[in-house]
Amino acid sequence: MQVSPAIVKGIAVSSLGLYAGILTSSTVISITTPINVLTQHLKNVLCTLGCWSTVLGGLATGAFGLSYYLAAPGERPNYLLCGLGVAPLSAAYLYLVSLFNHKLAPKCTRDQNDLEKQKDEKLPQHHPEVKDGEAACPFSKMNNAKTLKPESERSVKCHSYMSLHMSIVTGITIFTFGKCILDGFKA
Repeated sequence: MQVSPAIVKGIAVSSLGLYAGILTSSTVISITTPINVLTQHLKNVLCTLGCWSTVLGGLATGAFGLSYYLAAPGERPNYLLCGLGVAPLSAAYLYLVSLFNHKLAPKCTRDQNDLEKQKDEKLPQHHPEVKDGEAACPFSKMNNAKTLKPESERSVKCHSYMSLHMSIVTGITIFTFGKCILDGFKA
């Protein structure tokens, strides 16, 4: 049974598009939501989005690799290599930034100023009021009675640092997705 390169390219580009969409959603949620709501009420939702983005990123990487392999040696377009590398490179980049942010940077600890800033953060317009220990995300499996481990709570400074890097990766992923679509029409 022979696999059509066009079908594999379609799967690759579709997976990359879904990956870019999930990454964009995660970034928007992270930027617009105060850190205390993220760590207390939306942590499971973001973890689920992370799992799905890993699956879709792996599928896109595999499909782009297979498309590149199936293409004739003289007709291997560059966008296949771009699509092949974007998910693993973005995952590695975010992992290293997160590692630096949470393990190696001693300045990313909570202090009294962070707690005051966090209390002053505004929720998005028309969002119900969230008080510590009362509200929970309807999609979260987390029980309100459970307390978080201290290392899962991050400072406002760390939150803004990670949001910046997530925005960078999201922009690069969306650009690569657009490049794959436009270059795919040329071929």
